[in-house]
Amino acid sequence: MKIIIVAVTMLLCNFVHAQGSTEQAVKKQYISTEIIKADNNEPVIEMGMFIKMHAQQLIDDSLIADTRDGLPMYTIVDSSLYSSGLLETFLQSRKGDSIIGIIPTDSLQYKSHIPLAQNAKFFKTTIKIEEVFKDENSYKKDYDTELELVKLNEEKEKNTKKISEEKIIADYLNKQNIKTVKTKNGVFVQIIKKGSGKPTVKGQKLKVKYTGKTFSGEAFDSNIDPKFGHPEPFEFTIGEGNTIPGWEEGMLLFNEGGKGTLYIPSNMAYWKQGAGEDIKPYENLIFDIEILPASIKKIISPLEKRK
Repeated sequence: MKIIIVAVTMLLCNFVHAQGSTEQAVKKQYISTEIIKADNNEPVIEMGMFIKMHAQQLIDDSLIADTRDGLPMYTIVDSSLYSSGLLETFLQSRKGDSIIGIIPTDSLQYKSHIPLAQNAKFFKTTIKIEEVFKDENSYKKDYDTELELVKLNEEKEKNTKKISEEKIIADYLNKQNIKTVKTKNGVFVQIIKKGSGKPTVKGQKLKVKYTGKTFSGEAFDSNIDPKFGHPEPFEFTIGEGNTIPGWEEGMLLFNEGGKGTLYIPSNMAYWKQGAGEDIKPYENLIFDIEILPASIKKIISPLEKRK
């Protein structure tokens, strides 16, 4: 749990800290720091307590982060918060209070790391204190509860998205009159040539030629098209998790020498994270693939390793 607290402190420093080495220097950089008091009789926060909070961050009017999309933030109130300028503010606050800080982007210590900040004027952070814990055990229990809730919500979102994405892909294939085989996790596989070599199995090292495209037809990567500059076959071993799940599952429908196309829903590709500028969050992908002959890598069980 200490790792979580350290990460939170670093996040607050990265986004809230203005240039300057002391709390007073930080406060001078703020155009405004305001505590919006909740209408309650909660006790004032003290040193050594643990805070659960949500934070929202904007550059001018553009939202760049909101913890309500996932886990709350947790931190201990101690000297580690001194350099962020938040220690004194927390010690004046209570459960339910909101803290708003606005600074000019020119004062941001890490402005160069935030693209939207380059031409913006103000950086605004709003912190809502959701709960205060007197001891570490209470904080840990709450964190575990929140983490489990996030996992359940993500799984629910994934299942809902999976159904809608599979329908989108199926409709696309029907309109294009493309015949495919659907895997258990929703990858649609067009088998152009099964291949005359050995069947692909887990533990097998494959060499693959491919072109990756979005459903708009725009290629984002290829080792076939010379403009991407890496003509060597892509090598990976099925079952080791070194590529996206849609590849792992789709390749199992071919033999060595096989050719075809994989139509992969985002939950079996890069999901909500996306990948670089070309693959957006929740982007369904198409891969034209050809499996070249390769060798078998035997997966050794733990019992065999002991012999």
